[in-house]
Formats: sequence, structure tokens, C-alpha cells
Amino acid sequence: MRVHLERDRLRRRIFARYEYTSLKFRCVLRNQIVGVVPINVKGLVVVGRIRNRCVITGRSRSVSRFFKISRIQFRELSSVGKIPGIFCSSW
Repeated sequence: MRVHLERDRLRRRIFARYEYTSLKFRCVLRNQIVGVVPINVKGLVVVGRIRNRCVITGRSRSVSRFFKISRIQFRELSSVGKIPGIFCSSW
């Protein structure tokens, strides 16, 4: 589990570092200027390779984008009342 977290952090740092450069290359390629070859850093710059992970547990599946936590942690924290504005409902 630890390996996945470290790999994801590394991918996020590399993406942030080369985001502007890759954006420039994509704009140049869209304008079809010949002679410029885009530089890709070992495939780590691709946005699709970055996973949304739970900030508490590191779980990669069923993570809420707004809260950045998994559904399991969301249920636990909301039942205790740790998330403001979220409360248990009963009918």
C-alpha cells in the first residue's frame, strides 16, 4: 500500500513540474508546426495515470472528489459528526 502512495505522490510532483511544458507542446502540435517533438518524461506526465486516493487510508476506489476520502471513511466520519454539514438521517 505504501508503494502505491509514494508512486502517486511522485507522479503528482512530476506532473506539476512539467505541466506547463507539455501544455506548450500540445498547443504547438495542434497548430501543426513541424519540427517540434514533444518530450514525455517516462509516461509520468500523463494526467490519466494520476489516481484519486483517500487522504486518510490511501484507498484508490470509491473516493469522493469533493471530500477526498473513501466511502468507508466518509460513513465513519459522518456518523461521528466530524464532517460539518453532514449528519445521519432517519425516517
